[in-house]
Amino acid sequence: MKIGFVGLASPDVCRFGELLKDRDVEIACAWDYEHSEADKFRRRFGGEVLDDIERIADEGLDGVIISVRKGDQARYALPFITGGIPSLIYDPVGMTQADVDRVIEAVDEHRTPILFARGIGDFPAVLQAFLELCDVGEVVTHPDEPIEVVYAGSA
Repeated sequence: MKIGFVGLASPDVCRFGELLKDRDVEIACAWDYEHSEADKFRRRFGGEVLDDIERIADEGLDGVIISVRKGDQARYALPFITGGIPSLIYDPVGMTQADVDRVIEAVDEHRTPILFARGIGDFPAVLQAFLELCDVGEVVTHPDEPIEVVYAGSA
């Protein structure tokens, strides 16, 4: 399984990277607003640093973890949702109702499941839920965490 990282805005992203090291998952690529941050992430977890966000959708990913600056979530998530790539959007899905509506409409139209999480405490359980979403298209084991999974037509 190949996972990409879009934005390294939260230090929590490194916790996901650490947990993925012990699984049969390849961290394929990472992008961040600051190239130096993406390069630090690459040195620690592997993968390719991409300067062009558009290239990530072409990497053949099974899923993407999005942790961008507040207000940018919809903008960066939409290309993956419309491309059919399951996405974990890290807090929040959007800063405006219009952003949230755009994301939900894209999920419905493109039949792409997303998972979003707020204030994650149990990282292994949330990561497991996300990997299940990428692998089989649904979450089999629901963690007792403040996460929400949106499937096409379920919003």
